[in-house]
Amino acid sequence: MPKRNILNPVERKLIIILGDIAIIIFALNIFVNEALDVKIEETSYRALFYVTGVLAYIILAYVLDFYNLDKALRTRAIISQTFTIVVPFCFLIFLGAVIIFDASFWRMPLLIFLTLTPIEIFLWRFLFRNVFQVVPIIKNVAYIYDGEWYEQQRFINHINGEELQTYYKTKLTLPHDSENNLYKEKFVNALDKVDTIILNLKSYDRLHPKLEDLIIRSILRGKEVISFATFYE
Repeated sequence: MPKRNILNPVERKLIIILGDIAIIIFALNIFVNEALDVKIEETSYRALFYVTGVLAYIILAYVLDFYNLDKALRTRAIISQTFTIVVPFCFLIFLGAVIIFDASFWRMPLLIFLTLTPIEIFLWRFLFRNVFQVVPIIKNVAYIYDGEWYEQQRFINHINGEELQTYYKTKLTLPHDSENNLYKEKFVNALDKVDTIILNLKSYDRLHPKLEDLIIRSILRGKEVISFATFYE
């Protein structure tokens, strides 16, 4: 089982912003080259127009909370925010071209710009949502420990981010001395579904042979295996 690609919110937000910028530049390129009846020959004017357009879009997106990842994964929010943000953006570009370039427009290319841009942004967001419903933001953890269960709860709270912000969630716990559970098919199958194994043991020199075998198998499959001390640091 290959290691799943885990991306934190900052990395995901960067991906969605870069995708938005690429679409906006593509749309502005269509607008400048096809929709205007005047040709903008100066490279500096073109660059200024593209940069201003991208900045206008980013400002609108941030003001209207378009990069909230909780909303980015909900279909209703994607539809409403796409048209709330992209339609005013297209109008601003249209108005700016009239004021700055004293431009008139070829009707069909202008309609393509006005309709295609929000559709492209919507489809990109829809793709982003579906991809990142498959690629998880949280690493599922198997926590294996020594000692009494009640002593472990505060450590599990740390892993789950209740006191410290993490991207881990404890899905499976097992006492190190629970020899019988190590042989149960249910436990072995559950261990296959976690991304990380965190060991909180008094001694790492005398692992149960069955547990040692499971850990080696997990490492060979690309899973993260760390001690609690390493995780905490």
